Amino acid sequence: MQIRNVGIVGTGVMGTGIARVLAAAGLDVTLVKWTEGPFEGRRDAFIRSVEKDRDQKKSISQEEAARIIHGVRWTLAPHPLERCDLVIEAIVEDEAEKLKCFATIEPVLKQSAILASTTSSLSIEAMAKATGRPRLFLGLHFFNPPTAMKLVELVVTETADPQCVQAIRAFLGALGKQAVEVRDEPGFVVNRLLVGQFLEAVRMAFDDAPVADIVGIDACMRFGANHPMGPFELMDFIGLDVVLAMANNLQDDLRQQQFAPPTILENLVAAEMLGRKTGAGFYDYADRKNPRPNPELGRLNSSR
Repeated sequence: MQIRNVGIVGTGVMGTGIARVLAAAGLDVTLVKWTEGPFEGRRDAFIRSVEKDRDQKKSISQEEAARIIHGVRWTLAPHPLERCDLVIEAIVEDEAEKLKCFATIEPVLKQSAILASTTSSLSIEAMAKATGRPRLFLGLHFFNPPTAMKLVELVVTETADPQCVQAIRAFLGALGKQAVEVRDEPGFVVNRLLVGQFLEAVRMAFDDAPVADIVGIDACMRFGANHPMGPFELMDFIGLDVVLAMANNLQDDLRQQQFAPPTILENLVAAEMLGRKTGAGFYDYADRKNPRPNPELGRLNSSR
């Protein structure tokens, strides 16, 4: 079972990042925009990013840039997925929306196609059972940015075909990724550990008797634990809406108080202050090179 043609549904940060990795490896990639509206804006931003890495950062060659740009076919319709050996869903972290996606694309897939979800916290087994191909359904949890992060959590259910798993392992190995097989448990490994750390950091900074402020906590984890980013910096990088969704999913599944989202996190998401992608989250990114704590944090925390 060889994987040469890969489809990706979802043109957000994760979907386009995975598409770039695959195209750089010489695979044929079909990228389907799931949300309404044209894809030209996303495609243009993708191309600009590749050209910036080629011309300014000099991190890729002229040949690699051309291979990436021309290796990705952009579309609004799912029917081009019919030629794909593997289709990766990379849309919003919402089970109902993912099931809707599978129901839409599955009728066009060839019988042997493998279907995978990039979910960070939802049940792979539940989604596999909802499709018509539970033996060919897996979890492929890539990490952001996929171009730099080597880990892929490979989530294998009891119904998965061993040949399918073997093909995916070979596929990930050829991409230079480190595949770690994990049980289909809430949050898998990385996010279950990360979300617990994130929420504890929020409580430490915003409880009635704060241990330290967000800048201090971030500095402690960068310089004391040698993390490349502190927890508040990383939450803003991931997106606070994504962090909140992961926390809610873990809380619903595990019923452990440590995963109950603090009110300030809920308030930031409700205010559409989602982090870097919106210009403000725990930090304000008006000056991208020198972000400062969001001046709205006090107000948003006092409304708990």
